[in-house]
Amino acid sequence: MTKECWEVEIESWIDNTGWPTHDADILEMGQVYAIWKERSPRCKYTGCLDSKLLSTMILERMKDLHCCEHDAYMVSGMLLLEATIMARKEGLLQRVFTD
Repeated sequence: MTKECWEVEIESWIDNTGWPTHDADILEMGQVYAIWKERSPRCKYTGCLDSKLLSTMILERMKDLHCCEHDAYMVSGMLLLEATIMARKEGLLQRVFTD
């Protein structure tokens, strides 16, 4: 799925659902983020934490909270963007540049 398709799908999902669980989902993401910071191994070269683990943890928590798997994926995608921004600001993740 291209970036543009993903953005359209998220926008459509928000328009259709209104994301009624937004506040609760943000709180849950904060708790998952705190646990991730404690448990994630650091890269021996960069000192960064494991971004894939963060993604997995957020998705698994959202699957627990949302009965519709599609909703869990939509919410997880948006929360992962927020968590990644937070982690970069804290120096826990680095932006990776690829060709």
